[in-house]
Amino acid sequence: METKKVFAGIYKYKGEPNELADFAILYGETLCFIEDGINDIFSDCEVGGLNDMELVEGYSLAVKASEKKWQIRDSGRKNQADYIIAEGNFGDNFVKSLKPFKIVLS
Repeated sequence: METKKVFAGIYKYKGEPNELADFAILYGETLCFIEDGINDIFSDCEVGGLNDMELVEGYSLAVKASEKKWQIRDSGRKNQADYIIAEGNFGDNFVKSLKPFKIVLS
């Protein structure tokens, strides 16, 4: 049986190539879209849109706080050229806004 819903899982629109993908992370029933320049994980969200999205197994959100960069990574490709799928910059409040995810995943 295929997994359809994973808390903090990385999603993209079905069939969308990674180079063009709008990636999102799931919080309960809410998809939180991750974009360049994001300052709060809850600034661009959609509730109940999972029917149009697919879980990308093995992908995760990484935060490089010292560089103020977020990355979508393919954990199965670590240390390879295509390990980082997407990346962008974030504002001052982004890391703090991830606290609800940390609480649930701890």
